[in-house]
Amino acid sequence: RNRVLAYQEVFTGEETFRCAIEEALRFVPREGERVYTRILREDDDSRLVLLGLHRAQPFPVHDHAGAASCQLVLHGSVRIRHYREAASINRAIVRLEYVSDRKHTPGEIDYIDRQRAIHGLESISERTLILNLQETIPVESERHWYFPASISTDGKQLWYRISRKQD
Repeated sequence: RNRVLAYQEVFTGEETFRCAIEEALRFVPREGERVYTRILREDDDSRLVLLGLHRAQPFPVHDHAGAASCQLVLHGSVRIRHYREAASINRAIVRLEYVSDRKHTPGEIDYIDRQRAIHGLESISERTLILNLQETIPVESERHWYFPASISTDGKQLWYRISRKQD
């Protein structure tokens, strides 16, 4: 917890950051709100978001419409899987393959670039807090959720690709 609070002055006002951390640590997933998200700062070029993950609810595989981002694990541990699109079967079904599958602990950083833009997060600990710094992308950019459509073979799998509303 002290490590988490040590980052507060770098990123945002002390009280806002402290409240967000406390809320995220108490967060329990429920219908309509599976992951805790709080925008701490936003401008024309970037957005700083605190994510709170719970072991009971992984963050589904998704993309950021080609935007790069950097994720710093503040508390707990998280498994982050990166994918790339190996083939487009049609607009709704794609074949994804693993690019990487790593466990991250407090103080570790994961970088999402345009080649590793498709990813999913799964809290390994009871709760995980992540500070996410992401490029701001145009509202008209299309983002997607990905859900398994077949059994994985040789690290490749068919996935449903569903357009999602811009955050």
